[in-house]
Amino acid sequence: MTAPTGISRTGLWLITALLALSTVLFIVGVAVERGWGRGAAMADVHQEAGAAQEASEGEGAHNGTGENAEASEAPAHSEAGELTVSGVDLESPWAVVAAVLATVLLIAALWRFGYPVLYVVLIVAALATVADIREIIVQAGQGRYGVAALATSVAVARLATAIVTLMALRKGRTAAGAPALKVS
Repeated sequence: MTAPTGISRTGLWLITALLALSTVLFIVGVAVERGWGRGAAMADVHQEAGAAQEASEGEGAHNGTGENAEASEAPAHSEAGELTVSGVDLESPWAVVAAVLATVLLIAALWRFGYPVLYVVLIVAALATVADIREIIVQAGQGRYGVAALATSVAVARLATAIVTLMALRKGRTAAGAPALKVS
């Protein structure tokens, strides 16, 4: 049985589940990497260090405490290996919310318009997989193996999404009488 969208219901549900799974794993991975669950204690430490540095700069005296706070904070930001596009941190809370909304809209479009949206799903899943592979390499290089494992699970879910979508595209083309896409 096929849905009115030209894709089998099973295919729609599978692609939807994989998109949702990869998005949830992405959120968990970003939360773990950024320490969002640690509460305000870390933010207070950074604010106090910044306030101490500003106070020492305001007095014109640079003591070792202000310089050490600045020196220890710089590696923390560079260690994160943050992926930015045009200066936008792709792991910021706003970017994560945007990614979740984009996924929800993509799923809705898939259910509403069907087969043509599969091309968009395939492109998004493939590009996201490439970004996830980059994240795996960065995190493993920094010795953050737990985050690298989460990034790997996200990459696997997105790769599975791309594969299932490609299979649905092939099946849809074959059912429509067009020659099937050859995948080598």
